[in-house]
Amino acid sequence: MSDRGRGRLLVGAQFLLLGLIGFAPGYRFGGSMRDSGWLVALSASLLFCSAIVLAFSFAHLGPALTANPVPKVDAPLQTGGAYSYVRHPIYTSVLTFGFGVAIYRGTLISLIAFLALVLLLNFKARWEERFLSAKHEGYSSYVKRVPRFFPHLRPRRNMNAR
Repeated sequence: MSDRGRGRLLVGAQFLLLGLIGFAPGYRFGGSMRDSGWLVALSASLLFCSAIVLAFSFAHLGPALTANPVPKVDAPLQTGGAYSYVRHPIYTSVLTFGFGVAIYRGTLISLIAFLALVLLLNFKARWEERFLSAKHEGYSSYVKRVPRFFPHLRPRRNMNAR
């Protein structure tokens, strides 16, 4: 199977897990906790943040956008916009979305599917990074500066300054 074919399988698995998070039946933890205002607000906030990050990431990638982790042949390395904060902002958006839906749903299946999504996207990102490292000369320095999924909460100190 080709790398693109493997990539399509990973994308399919990603959407399957998102479907399980959102629609799989199961026992809800906390009974009517899903109807509590704070949980609905938290979920809605996560979904809103996810949509914003996703929109900016899509716009920044432009024609280089692909769901497949195998980069397009002519796609340049993106390091600006959301990509200056995290290396995989689209995956960050998918994780934020999945977490928002999983806590709102509160079912065992949705929580397990979310954990599986975290593992899958970690694998998918590492695999994609091998392609990007081979394709783009400056990728290793970018990896050292920019975290994979979630931005640093505070500025990193320059370790060479005294």
